[in-house]
Amino acid sequence: MTALAMGFALPSPLPFFRIPFHRPAELRVDVDPSKNERGESLELIYERIRSPGDALHGLPAFGLPRDPQLKVHIREADGEFYAYVEDLQERRLAGCTVFNRLIEVDRRADRHLRSPHSRYLAQYQRRGIATAVYDWALGTGICLMTGARQSAGAHALWRKLAQRYQAGFVDLRDRRLTYLGRDVGPNDLDRLETRMFLLAPGWSLLTFCAAVGMRGPVLLLLLLSLHWSRKFLAMVLATPTRKAGLDKPRSLPPRVTRAAPSQPVCCPIVSRPSSLPNP
Repeated sequence: MTALAMGFALPSPLPFFRIPFHRPAELRVDVDPSKNERGESLELIYERIRSPGDALHGLPAFGLPRDPQLKVHIREADGEFYAYVEDLQERRLAGCTVFNRLIEVDRRADRHLRSPHSRYLAQYQRRGIATAVYDWALGTGICLMTGARQSAGAHALWRKLAQRYQAGFVDLRDRRLTYLGRDVGPNDLDRLETRMFLLAPGWSLLTFCAAVGMRGPVLLLLLLSLHWSRKFLAMVLATPTRKAGLDKPRSLPPRVTRAAPSQPVCCPIVSRPSSLPNP
């Protein structure tokens, strides 16, 4: 039973425990959500959300701009986040995503990492709902890490999100994270200790490494951090060419003119709109 199934079956969240009775030896992408549908539990949760006085009634919520008929209710309990997606027209829950704490990591990593687990009814899959919920979670500043196993759909979702967020792989064992790189080979990917992570906006690989105590080649971490740093890229783009004969005029944004010959080249003059009064 997964943590999400436990969250649907019980009125209050419980910690997510993995029981190592079975360890797939060939492929970690081996979870099939369609084999364990729990629509009846979604109905129970929906009744609680619609019942005044219940702990699930009146939760903070927001709509999905791309799908106005859907509304996401957010609950936080014991450091874990629950996102319940309601279909306003059909008056039912489309599904849920739970952002669980990782019991395999130490306290430093637990402050910043959550592991999402989603379950949506078949008619709501492939509509970008999980993507929108993941975007919301990453927008709050928390970083995400996969569990030991994934469904094929979840794996594809993470690969898609990795195109917009900084991502990478780590080896998780003995409650310590070791950086493996942005991509790993099939043999490493099949190991249960290999996990994928997504960094929230504002994080760099170097700051994430320091915050969670991740180990790895220092030079590689530094180079990748600089590669993904927006400030570093902006600094490089703003550096003028110093070689004689190679200076080329750069395009300027609107309302900005080139400096007069008597002015320093690095200090452009910003033209004042005629509609504004003089100071």
